[in-house]
Amino acid sequence: MADHSAKAARDMGVLIDAAVHRVDSGVRQVADSRAKFAEVRHSVEEVNDLLRRIVASSDQQNREIEQIHKLNLAMEQATAHHTDLAAESAAAAESMSRHAEELNRVVADLVAVVGQGARDGNGSALPRGSAAAQGRMIGYTPLRQPT
Repeated sequence: MADHSAKAARDMGVLIDAAVHRVDSGVRQVADSRAKFAEVRHSVEEVNDLLRRIVASSDQQNREIEQIHKLNLAMEQATAHHTDLAAESAAAAESMSRHAEELNRVVADLVAVVGQGARDGNGSALPRGSAAAQGRMIGYTPLRQPT
């Protein structure tokens, strides 16, 4: 019985050593797993931080695109306004040109009338070939020659 007890004690020691070895191995695996989970958590935090930055950058870009859109609308409105002003200016210039031509015709008619009975400051008739009789008075220059 003593041999049997001694053998059982040795077997128990072997079993205990194996159990201790397995427990130590399990503790190492748990520690390794904990380290891996910490790495994963750190990586997830980095990804979350990057995603927050991307969202913030996208928001900023959206605000800047909206500003550019508003500026483009303002430029389109200004361009349309300037186009309208240019058309109004062109119409006014055309009208002024017609009035100037009419004024030239009126002045030419007056010069022709005055030229028929042109007189100098003393009331004497001016010769028909003189500059005053022909309408070439000092200070008068027609904008365009009458047609």
